[in-house]
Amino acid sequence: LLDPEQLVADAAEARRLGAELVIVSLHWGNEGQHAPTDEQRRIAGLLTGSGQVDLIVGHHAHVVQPIEQINGVWVIFGLGNVLSNMPTGTFPASSQDGMVVTVAVHRDAEGRFRWLRPAVTPTWVDRDDGWRVITLADALADPALGPGRRSVLEASMARTRAVVGGFVDGGTQP
Repeated sequence: LLDPEQLVADAAEARRLGAELVIVSLHWGNEGQHAPTDEQRRIAGLLTGSGQVDLIVGHHAHVVQPIEQINGVWVIFGLGNVLSNMPTGTFPASSQDGMVVTVAVHRDAEGRFRWLRPAVTPTWVDRDDGWRVITLADALADPALGPGRRSVLEASMARTRAVVGGFVDGGTQP
C-alpha cells in the first residue's frame, strides 16, 4: 500500500542526507487503464505539493498513462510495458506499448534545478520474435517494413500519441 505521508518523510530524509533531487517511482494505477485513477491523482498531488519530490515516475498499469505537471512537478503516471509477456486475450494490445521517457534537468548559476519538458520515445514489445523491444520511430522509418507489421506499429504509435500527445515529438523545452 502506498503511504504518501511516509513517502514525503522518506523524501525529506533523503534530502537531509544530501540528496539534491528526489525521484519517486510508484507502482500504482489500474491494470489496462490509460487514465490515472483518482487515487493516483490524490497521491501525486500530496507528493508534488510537499516540496520534497522533484519527479514522479509510475508503472504497473501495463499500458501507457499520461504525463502532466502537478504543482509544478512532472508526473509520468505510467510507462506502459518496456518488456512484457501480457497475454492479449486478457490484456489489450496496448499492453505491448511502452515508452522510454527522458527528462533533462539543469542547474542554474544560483544552484537551482530546472526540469525540462519530458521527451517520450515510444516502444513496442515484439512477443513473436524473442520479446524484442522495438523503438517505433526507427522501425516505422524502415522502407522494408511489411504492410502487416507497419499497420501494427502505426497502431501502437497512435495509441501512445493519443495518451501522451506532444511529448512524443520531443521535450527539450521548459
